[in-house]
Amino acid sequence: MGKAVELVRRKREALVGELFKLARPAADARAQIAVGTRRAYAALLGALAAHGLAGLQVNTLERLSPRNSSARWRRCAARWRSASAKSGSGSST
Repeated sequence: MGKAVELVRRKREALVGELFKLARPAADARAQIAVGTRRAYAALLGALAAHGLAGLQVNTLERLSPRNSSARWRRCAARWRSASAKSGSGSST
């Protein structure tokens, strides 16, 4: 009985060690994501102040659209341009 208990204990310790080896990179990645999120949020606030929401949406759609712009992407960008022009908030450059 003592050998079985010792074997189970060693196996448990090995599994816990493996778990921590796998969890460490995930925790590090989560910390890096948090830092990037804070930077992106600060940049977004500055861009919103400079261009307004409609201006950012138009620019984002144009940059994210595929090279062979589909009709859907063109319609979305046109809608945001129209909304931006009507509201006068932001530029489409």
